Amino acid sequence: YIFIFILGIISYADSSIPKVEYKKVELNSLEDIERWKNSDELYVFSKINVDLSKLSSTQKKNVFIDILLPAIKVVNAEIENNREIVKTLSQKKNLSDEEKKYAESLFTKYRVNYGEWNTLLSRLITYPTSLILTQGALESGWGTSRFFKEGNNLFGIPAKGVRSNGFVPHLKKYDSVKSSVSDFVLNFSRNNTYKNLRELINEKHPPQVVAKGLVKYSEEGELYVKKVINTMNYNNFVEYDEYY
Repeated sequence: YIFIFILGIISYADSSIPKVEYKKVELNSLEDIERWKNSDELYVFSKINVDLSKLSSTQKKNVFIDILLPAIKVVNAEIENNREIVKTLSQKKNLSDEEKKYAESLFTKYRVNYGEWNTLLSRLITYPTSLILTQGALESGWGTSRFFKEGNNLFGIPAKGVRSNGFVPHLKKYDSVKSSVSDFVLNFSRNNTYKNLRELINEKHPPQVVAKGLVKYSEEGELYVKKVINTMNYNNFVEYDEYY
């Protein structure tokens, strides 16, 4: 296929459904980060061959952010792309077989009854970059956890259908950092537990307010929410909310 990029992200290929195209890149040195920062292409890191635990605190933080931002950018692009597709398809009287199949996949993915277009749109949220960075940092020890090193799992998401072996949890392995972020955001997008969080996002509240919708995310409850807000503010992560 020869892909034509619109604004650098959208490809139609042989399909009438636009798709976000990006490259998967192995991170083998810190120089790779700088090299890809100057690229015009969308990219995500698929394998992290740099041990962040050996870096200074400041360097570790900066590298962690540089690893996550490209993944967040692609996830946001995919969500926005799907929002535009849903808006378009919801206005059509008759869908092609391809369009109907894609629509059905989205309704299933987001756990919405087929045809409830507005509900589907309300679930296609763009989760704040500042919160992804904050929760990723807290739950992966700034990218030093074994589960992040071995399986790109930033948020401790468990593998389905796998029982724990004693006290050692079996966590999901991802093919890229982007896949981990995408799964993380999807949980908030379709789980009824986070209905209030979605409303706060759709009402365009600041991330410090959106964070209050995380009270049921952790057993720590309100303490976790305070930890997230304090960490986010201390590291000034809100400045990255305009990244995409």
